[in-house]
Amino acid sequence: MSKQIPEASMYSGNSPEIRDPERYAANPYASVFDGSLAREVLGFRPTSSWREIVNAE
Repeated sequence: MSKQIPEASMYSGNSPEIRDPERYAANPYASVFDGSLAREVLGFRPTSSWREIVNAE
């Protein structure tokens, strides 16, 4: 049985599967989106988190 993110189901009606449980154990607010491909291919490194963006408004 895979773990799921309960907060996601409040907004979308669905809870995505957690593929990296250690990541969410270390940071329960981690994004459900994986930016590793953008980092590997493009060298992209985000300069802010989604929480910073939402709280800035």
